[in-house]
Amino acid sequence: MTSTSVDVAILGFYQIIEDKDGNIVKEGEIFPQKNYISNSVEETVRNVLPKYLGYSVEDILEWVKSTEAISKRLEWGAVWRNVYRRDFLNKNQIRFNPSIRLNEDSMFNAMCFSRAQKIRTLNKGFYCYTIRPSGAFMKKRDAELVGNKMALLEARSNIVNDLNERGFNFSVKDYAGSNVMSCFELIIKMPFSARRETKKYISNLLVKESIKILPFTGRKKVDIPLLALKCNLQALMIYAVNLGKLFGVQFQL
Repeated sequence: MTSTSVDVAILGFYQIIEDKDGNIVKEGEIFPQKNYISNSVEETVRNVLPKYLGYSVEDILEWVKSTEAISKRLEWGAVWRNVYRRDFLNKNQIRFNPSIRLNEDSMFNAMCFSRAQKIRTLNKGFYCYTIRPSGAFMKKRDAELVGNKMALLEARSNIVNDLNERGFNFSVKDYAGSNVMSCFELIIKMPFSARRETKKYISNLLVKESIKILPFTGRKKVDIPLLALKCNLQALMIYAVNLGKLFGVQFQL
């Protein structure tokens, strides 16, 4: 890192998935999706940043044509898989946003990749990550979702505004997919008692713009709730989902 002046190195990691009894159900190495090599901020912003900022309109349209999970459209944003040059972080005053409790790593990386000049990739596992049903990540409360998503909206908007002030051309279109998918997630996960908070998020100007610009995809699972949002029927969606839950209906994103 010091000899080559690399700002951020993106590494592979070894992943272990356990069941509730501690038995290993899956394991293996996970490498970066691409061999990222950047020697300028322009290269990093063009090739690396979109993998961390959020789902774009293009990401959603490509995802519905594939059989892979939507999460595959982005890089795994955990900070423990990367190595950062401290001078780079201090020079650009990059720190974690204390208002973001879920997906905070990806926003930290998005800030890094909106500023970094030199990026390198190492396709080798340097970290062992174990996923357990009772782990810290699994214990994150759904009650934090609305406030956290509002903070993510602000963080992404700030990154985009900063990029545009420096001469780049970014807009809400570059993370609109994340905003719309968040609407679906809140409607499904949040209890009926939190309907006002859910509707507050959906009524945010950036979210409303995201709903407006996301086109229909040809996939009913996406298009039906998207149509309801475009027609401002989010209240009806919340009532319908919670009524369905009372009768044992399970909803999935």
